[in-house]
Amino acid sequence: MEVEEHRHMNGHGIALANSSATTKGAPAAPYSEVEPSFKHHQFTDVVLGQEVSFEILKMNSSIYVWVGSASRNVLENMCLAMPSRFSPQPLASTWFGETDVTSPLSQKLSKKLNKPVILSLNILDQHAVPHVEQALFNHIKNNPQHY
Repeated sequence: MEVEEHRHMNGHGIALANSSATTKGAPAAPYSEVEPSFKHHQFTDVVLGQEVSFEILKMNSSIYVWVGSASRNVLENMCLAMPSRFSPQPLASTWFGETDVTSPLSQKLSKKLNKPVILSLNILDQHAVPHVEQALFNHIKNNPQHY
């Protein structure tokens, strides 16, 4: 017996699955909803008197983190960090922007979460970065289901 699975998106962003058994005249199974594999979470925190937004996109085996001002929605820095079996420190590659801050923080996140992390850190005041890091790690500690 062969089984085929077809996935389609409905109008609400939910994947629909249809498994059909191809045995002599067997009817196709009805469509059923499938949980999306991307989970989105956002939160804000006040850092040095400024409201900072955090956007988290949890994927199957990696995570994307966007950090920036709620009033300044930009994408200026992006870095990927991945755990490595050859080094205790995750490997990092800056895709664009500043490496001084984004790369070390992405490595810390990757090490903490033990998965690849794409980090976009868009903070104007570089003195706020340690406070942003603390807010993010506190959120990870208190809300592990989002990571």
